[in-house]
Amino acid sequence: MFPVHLPPLRERKGDVGLLADLFLKHHAGVVGRKIRGLTDGARRRLEAYSWPGNVRELENVIERAVILCSGEYLTEAELRLGDASGEKAGGAMDVGDWISRGVPIDTVEKQMIERALEMSGGNQSEAAKLLGLTRSKLRSRLAKFNLG
Repeated sequence: MFPVHLPPLRERKGDVGLLADLFLKHHAGVVGRKIRGLTDGARRRLEAYSWPGNVRELENVIERAVILCSGEYLTEAELRLGDASGEKAGGAMDVGDWISRGVPIDTVEKQMIERALEMSGGNQSEAAKLLGLTRSKLRSRLAKFNLG
């Protein structure tokens, strides 16, 4: 075994754009959207953000933005980022937003599970309680979404 030290995303600003592009391509394909890329303002905003949730937070922000995107490019407003000092990114979406945008229920379920795991610090028993599931039900859903 060799220990590998990987600095947090906030210390690797050059990686933010590359990862954002990768996540954008993946999630646009999953939800069937034709999104060409990020606007310059969105890219600058991503690079200025402190990413307290690291790479997982970046992926969640991009996935949510893909769902919200109504044009060919993701804009700064669609990113729904907190302030650059480290406020958590995201922003709650109303259930009607999900429905009106035709978001598949699996996408919503996956995001709920990821968020519960973040809120519980990765503790599956606690995340299951937050979601109103048994631990075994949560584990089966983690397997379904390749989260665990």
